[in-house]
Amino acid sequence: MEPQSTQITEAKPDLAITISERHAAAVMQNVETLTTQFKTWMEEDVDYTRKLFGGSSKPSLLDPGAHKLTNFFQAYPDPIVLREIEEREPGRERIKYVVRADIIHVSGARIGSGVGSCTTDESKYQYRWLTEYKLKQLGYSDQEIKTLPNQERKSSNGSFRVYRIRNPEILDLDNTILKMATKRAEVDAALSLPGVSGVFTQDIEQYPDALGVNDTPQTPPQKQKPRKAESQTKIKEPTPQPDPDEEAVIDTLAANGLGVHGFTVIKYDGTIRVTPPRDITPTQWTPYNVVLEMKGATWNHEYKHWEIPL
Repeated sequence: MEPQSTQITEAKPDLAITISERHAAAVMQNVETLTTQFKTWMEEDVDYTRKLFGGSSKPSLLDPGAHKLTNFFQAYPDPIVLREIEEREPGRERIKYVVRADIIHVSGARIGSGVGSCTTDESKYQYRWLTEYKLKQLGYSDQEIKTLPNQERKSSNGSFRVYRIRNPEILDLDNTILKMATKRAEVDAALSLPGVSGVFTQDIEQYPDALGVNDTPQTPPQKQKPRKAESQTKIKEPTPQPDPDEEAVIDTLAANGLGVHGFTVIKYDGTIRVTPPRDITPTQWTPYNVVLEMKGATWNHEYKHWEIPL
């Protein structure tokens, strides 16, 4: 009688996920706390905003709020650059970063992850709106200026016309593009934490058009006061030329459809300080935060102004 052969079968590991009642209870408690208590320790229009999509019921998470949520889970973001592109060919300069941000718990475990990218191809970085005086300083002829997209703007000094050109200093935005890609990745990572996406939606930076942040801004019409009859002709005094740094800040705000009347722009201790007029309430700060971030501005909560490093 021939001996029987024995067939060896490879054992497959058990891939079933086991979740203990204790773990499930802890996760649900975190979600419940996040859902019911976030209003008490997160500030609207600083940590989140409801101004997207006509006042969506689900608030949009902002960068400061993402960091608060990460701290809530006793963790910190760990960003890594996945891809970096830099093209230096004159007239075709381009920068792009793709960043992954992992959320690392104090225990060392990765509990969340997100990705974000930023590129100078985005209209708010690719274009600049400049006055005719600035364009001529850059070497533009009168004929070239006439062919450029343009629009009329209003300021405290009166009306003036600006023209859109491709940003001649794109390569100077390297640090700005990297920071914005990192910020977007960290916000996306915060949304991957347990329960967060049930309370918040995407960062406002994903939808700039919702706040009028684009390359074709529209300045709201202003009511014209009736002119009084004058018995004699007045000699019009020349309009004072603003400081180049002040003009750059005003151009940035106006180019994105934001009012510029009443702003105070001064240089102090290595920074440009931009103080909004008194009629702008805290709930209206978010659009200005978004736009001024293009110039590396941060909001000083103590003194209620933006600071742009020189």
